[in-house]
Amino acid sequence: MIYLSIVYLAQGKQLQALGAGGNPPSVGSGSQNQGVALAQATISAQQNTILALQSTLTAQQNPLSTQPVTPVDQTALNKTLLVGPLDGTLVHKIDGLIKTHWAGQSTENFIFNVTVQNPYSADVHPWDASIRFRRNYLDEYRLTIFSNHQWTLTKGGSTQPVDSGNIANLKTGAGESNTFNLIVQDGIAMLSVNDVHLPGMDVSAYKEPGDVGIAIGTQTGNEIEGKTTVFNDFTLWNIP
Repeated sequence: MIYLSIVYLAQGKQLQALGAGGNPPSVGSGSQNQGVALAQATISAQQNTILALQSTLTAQQNPLSTQPVTPVDQTALNKTLLVGPLDGTLVHKIDGLIKTHWAGQSTENFIFNVTVQNPYSADVHPWDASIRFRRNYLDEYRLTIFSNHQWTLTKGGSTQPVDSGNIANLKTGAGESNTFNLIVQDGIAMLSVNDVHLPGMDVSAYKEPGDVGIAIGTQTGNEIEGKTTVFNDFTLWNIP
């Protein structure tokens, strides 16, 4: 790409030289015009090549997020109900621990649905809600939704995101709630928030069966002592 840029600059100077100098030359003007046209065509082709290389590089860096998300027809899946629907409460406590309600099941591929009520307005204090999955004594994934409209996917206890993004339609006011629907199948996870689908996430690095749960306090400082996060319709299905 550096080489192409140098060629582009050099040929641009040649075009400036051809167009400068006052009166057009009386000898060889036809061949010069052909040369200008050829140079312009070459530069245009090189610009297209650069754009194509940039697009290819972007797609290679994050192949899943560049692909359009096709909603999964969950009614067509061969799913088996494991837990729910059920309701519960997670109590905020400033102790540095993640509070989790587990399904008490072990599954690799699943559909998980839950509605989480905001503990308070995001204008008052930040909060988070995390879906922990493929949790066992070896490892897990944590998909965390933050009250600032951000989400991150992390593996194990790492703070380095495997993937991240924005949730424009997240409701953050007091008394409001958000419905999260997560489908995990083999190496891909797909989350929808209030029926809006996010880009697919790569979870192929760890595909062992494990538990699934809803959690709060994944990030230190995202709780108010004594407040509660209520969840409803906690439901887990196993899929092939």
